[in-house]
This record gives sequence, structure tokens and C-alpha cells, in this order.
Amino acid sequence: MVATDVLNIRDGAGVTFPKKQGGPLPKGQIVELRGTEGDWRFVSAVLASGNQLTGWVHGNYLQAAG
Repeated sequence: MVATDVLNIRDGAGVTFPKKQGGPLPKGQIVELRGTEGDWRFVSAVLASGNQLTGWVHGNYLQAAG
């Protein structure tokens, strides 16, 4: 889940990629891990609106939901 106030979700694994429309992800948002590339995580999330958002986030801002 997201462990910071807001987390940008991007089109690719790096800050040079554009932010996804529909983001950022709020603190506490549950995400499903789908892949990794270095420190970046490819995730999908079902937002409060019911929309699904899929993209890349930096792994330092995630924590295991417990």
C-alpha cells in the first residue's frame, strides 16, 4: 500500500516518464504488485471511484499491507 501522503504513478520506470492521468495515489491506497524494474514497481490499483489505474511507482514509497 502507499506509505506517503500522495504517490505519483507514471507511464514508465523513472521520473522522466509522464505522470498517469487519474493519479496521484493517496496514502493507504492498496496496490497489486505486477512487476519490478530496479527500485520501481509496476502496480495496479482500484481507486475509490471504482476506476483501475496501472503504472509505475517508486518502491521506497510502498509498504506491505498488514
